[in-house]
Amino acid sequence: MDWPRRKVPLLVPYGWHAGLFEVPARTKMDDVAKAMGLSRSTLGEHLRKAELQMLRNSYPFLKLRATRPKDHRDHGRRSAESHPVGNVGGAKRFDRKED
Repeated sequence: MDWPRRKVPLLVPYGWHAGLFEVPARTKMDDVAKAMGLSRSTLGEHLRKAELQMLRNSYPFLKLRATRPKDHRDHGRRSAESHPVGNVGGAKRFDRKED
């Protein structure tokens, strides 16, 4: 089946509402693919491309947020070290080094 390109933007919202992106997922990728009339590999490929595009679109904002200097306008947000969960997964901090 030649899946129309105009339907590709529907994959992420459909997967979202089906619970595909939850941890643990409420549904299996096989089930979503079948409901959309796609093979699992085709669905996976389209979802990876969509994720890449979302990351490309949001990266400048995420980078800006991660590198902003810490100041009084932090509005009480916790740093990774003071968060109750701690530094989850050993994630690196991106605070600017002070000179």
